[in-house]
Amino acid sequence: MTRNNSERKPVGLTAKAGFQIGVRRTLSISKEEAWERLTSAEGLKWWLGSLTAVRFDVGEKYESEEGIAGEFKVVKLHEQLRLTWQLEAGASRQRFRSVSLAAAIIPSRQR
Repeated sequence: MTRNNSERKPVGLTAKAGFQIGVRRTLSISKEEAWERLTSAEGLKWWLGSLTAVRFDVGEKYESEEGIAGEFKVVKLHEQLRLTWQLEAGASRQRFRSVSLAAAIIPSRQR
């Protein structure tokens, strides 16, 4: 039996994590340099805000000066980061529920 249009699941809706979207960007840099750009103080400021100290360990919690908080769920050096992200109440008039973010570093194919 097939579902009709009114019963279709919205694009990006997962069974457990809520909505999931993906963004891919190809850069001509090594995976080590990509990792450094994501995890440096300057890089972190772009996507997590200003952090005084952060350890990239599973279960490690973080909170930025801008009110963004979360926890690292997967940490694979030079390969993958998966974490929760939530803008704390009071940091904005809009309340966000916790979302999951992931960054995967995938080397381009050798030619």
